[in-house]
Amino acid sequence: MKFFRETMQTAKVNILELEQNMRKSTKLTAIEKRNNTIHLAKALFKEITEEPQRLHEVDKFLYVHLPSLKDLTAKYIEVDNHEVKHKSTFSVLSESAETIDGMCNLIAKDYVSFKSEEIEDIELEMELAKKAITRDNHSTDEINDEEL
Repeated sequence: MKFFRETMQTAKVNILELEQNMRKSTKLTAIEKRNNTIHLAKALFKEITEEPQRLHEVDKFLYVHLPSLKDLTAKYIEVDNHEVKHKSTFSVLSESAETIDGMCNLIAKDYVSFKSEEIEDIELEMELAKKAITRDNHSTDEINDEEL
């Protein structure tokens, strides 16, 4: 329980710092809005706290993707705030923005992966419902034919 709480506290701090970082640059704000990263990170955090037994399923999110994205955005802001920028600086910023975008995409994949069981459940329920509709419509057709 102590490990879980410490892990989630670290994740919470990382999410809050990431959110602050994303607001410090218009480029990062645009990337965040396009990927909905903060919302997904917070939603995944909430899901994990509701199902702590599934902590092992989100190890990449908690220990790699989230902290790496937080660190990368902090470094991006640091370089972006340089008073003088050379051509190489703009190149590094551009490449960093692409990497940040990719990391945001990984967080979205982490969320989808965590929720995939629910998606599979609803797909199964829809398939069963479709079969029931087909079966029941077929038996209704037989009744209508007999009444004529």
